[in-house]
Amino acid sequence: DPVPRWGTRQGYGDETPVVSFDLQSFDQTGVTYFVGAASFAEIDSVSRVPSFPSNVTDAEWGQRVLNPSDTDDQFQRPLNLLRMQDIQAFVRPLNNRILNSVIVYIPPESLPPFCDASARLEEQDESGRYTLEIDVSAFLQKHDDGVNRTWDQDTGLDLRPLMLIDGQHRTRGGAISPEGKDKRVPIVVLPPEMTLADVARIFTEINTGSEELAPLHQLHLRHR
Repeated sequence: DPVPRWGTRQGYGDETPVVSFDLQSFDQTGVTYFVGAASFAEIDSVSRVPSFPSNVTDAEWGQRVLNPSDTDDQFQRPLNLLRMQDIQAFVRPLNNRILNSVIVYIPPESLPPFCDASARLEEQDESGRYTLEIDVSAFLQKHDDGVNRTWDQDTGLDLRPLMLIDGQHRTRGGAISPEGKDKRVPIVVLPPEMTLADVARIFTEINTGSEELAPLHQLHLRHR
């Protein structure tokens, strides 16, 4: 119960993949960001969600507000399993498409020299092309059963290096679809120079700035 719902978990044998994203940099608000495309399976395999457990009490929320921590990485809603399964069903048919971008963040602790180089962000040329390469074997933990897994055996915490900031239901739902997991979607990558507070603000702006369509408008679009 104190562990957030991660939605997916992986186990590996002796062979583990290296996941690579081809990215293009762009500047906005004085910060260099990156954009590219990747499959649901690729994003899912290397990304954790900074969500809070569903059993946080009102008193605990009050303590978090009164005593904020720079290391608090629990600011997203818990995964809605039914919504994830709805997306799994939607992405399954060949002609159904999801083109909304997924936003991920590279925490500085996932890059050298803070860790064993599970992630590397390298510039390829002067045109702004970059490669984000993630060695899955570098963050796995071998459990007592001999399987290399993506979570800590004792705490249950997710060890995947990237943070999924927007699109957790699309990513998890697409990744558990045998037919849809290889569909590619746009990704926006936030750089390690940003702080957790910056990232939480982006999540808040995305999710509080949108307005749901009116019921009659939704009905009209279903007809169309």
